[in-house]
Amino acid sequence: MAVAYGGTIIGWMILFFHMIHRWDPDYGLRMDERIRGCLILCGFLGGSWMEAFLKGQGCAGRFSYTVLIAYLLVASVTDLQTKQVHDVFPAFTAVIRVCALALEGEWGWVRPWLLVAAVQLLVFRKLYGRGDGYAFLVCALFEEGLRGSFDGLTFSLVHMGTALLFLAVVQVRRGNLDGRGNLRVPVPFLPYIAAAWLFLPCLRLNRLFPAH
Repeated sequence: MAVAYGGTIIGWMILFFHMIHRWDPDYGLRMDERIRGCLILCGFLGGSWMEAFLKGQGCAGRFSYTVLIAYLLVASVTDLQTKQVHDVFPAFTAVIRVCALALEGEWGWVRPWLLVAAVQLLVFRKLYGRGDGYAFLVCALFEEGLRGSFDGLTFSLVHMGTALLFLAVVQVRRGNLDGRGNLRVPVPFLPYIAAAWLFLPCLRLNRLFPAH
C-alpha cells in the first residue's frame, strides 16, 4: 500500500503544479530534474509514512492524507522558491478532509478545530504569514488518531512549537538569528511546518499518551 499511497501523492503534486502553471505562468517556479527527483522520493516516503502511522484510518481518511502530504510538499516548494503559497490549495485540502470526516461520521472535531482557528487568527497571526497560518489550520484537521490524549489545541500548539524549534535550530546553525532571537533575513516557514507535522507521529504520542 505504501507504493499506492506514494503514487497518489505524486499524482496530486503533478495536478497542483499543473494548476499553478496554468493559472500563473509567470509564478517563477523552477522544476529541474533534481527538484523533480526529490519530490518523487518525498512522495514515496510520504506513502511509507502513511503505511506506518495510519493503520487505524478508514479509506476516506487515508485518501485525504494523500492530499495533505501533496499540499505540504507543493507549498514547501513554492514557499522556498517564491515565498508565496496559493490559497486555493489549503482550502481544497480542508474541503477534502471535511468530506472524508463526514463520510466516516466524525463530527467531534468541529468545536476543537474552531478553538484552534480562533487562537491562530487572534493570537498568532502576526508571528508568520497568512499561508503559514492556513497550513497550521489545515494540519489541525488531520490530527485525530495521532495526538493521543492531547486535546486539539494542545496538539496544535505542540505542532507550532516543534516547527519553531526546527526553524530556530537550522537558523542558529546558519547564523541567521540576532541577539534577540529574531531572524536577520526572513526565511520560508512552511517547510518547517511540514517537517514538524510529519515528525510528530514518529514520537508515537498516541501510544505514550493514549486517549482514554
